[in-house]
Amino acid sequence: MLIQIPRQNLAILLGIILTPIALWALITSQDNSLSQWQESTAFPELIEQAIQENYSNPNLAVPSQIKLLKIQVKNQQQPIFFIAFPSELCGIGGCLVAGYIRNNQEEYRPVFKSLLPTQGLLPQIETLPNNWKNEQPCISITTTALAKESVSTRFDYCYNGSEFALVNQFKLEGNTHVKPAR
Repeated sequence: MLIQIPRQNLAILLGIILTPIALWALITSQDNSLSQWQESTAFPELIEQAIQENYSNPNLAVPSQIKLLKIQVKNQQQPIFFIAFPSELCGIGGCLVAGYIRNNQEEYRPVFKSLLPTQGLLPQIETLPNNWKNEQPCISITTTALAKESVSTRFDYCYNGSEFALVNQFKLEGNTHVKPAR
């Protein structure tokens, strides 16, 4: 016996069935949480290059204390490596976070450098949808809140073909309210 369902009801029924499947696929395929900082031993040549480029006295840097984050941005062949230097190397302006992309097998090119007020903690970095700036990859970096003020700052950067440029900045108060930074 064949059951006939009106066309309008069939569309609703299919929508009800397919929506959870589509949401599940979307959630499991895009994990934007990139807080998995690793020891820097995986890419020693990159760490050495970053130390030489960023510090006048490279002997102060202990490579094993430097944290590395490797992310693969959608629609981009080469991964981006973010490096967070230890708090001992932070200055008055903040702590350096640098991003590099591999040009070829041997060379890394800097694509991001910023002094962030991280208070000795690693910033949270996540990818943003690629539709911000001409389908280029974008990242969001959230610095740690100051304990006495409960304020964090979120910086949004998009790749412009040669480097990541700041496109937006927000103050996060109590991790619930977002307002543009001034």
